[in-house]
This record gives sequence, C-alpha cells and structure tokens, in this order.
Amino acid sequence: MLVSRFIRNIFYNTAGITSIEYALIAAVISVSAFAAMGSIGESVNTMFDAILVGLNR
Repeated sequence: MLVSRFIRNIFYNTAGITSIEYALIAAVISVSAFAAMGSIGESVNTMFDAILVGLNR
C-alpha cells in the first residue's frame, strides 16, 4: 500500500515540474555551450599555429 501510494504521488505531483523544466533547459544550454567552445577552441588553435609558423620564418 505504501509503495503504490508513493508511485502514485510521483506521477501525480506537479509541484516540481517547473524546476525540472528549468534544469533540462540549463542542461541543453550547457551542452550547446561546451560544443561551441570546443569548435571555437580548435579554430583558435589553428589560427595560432599559423601565426607561429609565420613568425618562425
């Protein structure tokens, strides 16, 4: 009886839904930011490598 009540409360309790949605949005933004930083980091590294080659001539 106690377990079934607990499971029922999990599915019917909507008090924390908004905070879960905000957490999911924050997770998506974080993953997007990390992906963008990785891409930008590779471009910056390539640019500095080209500058270094130019300076060593």
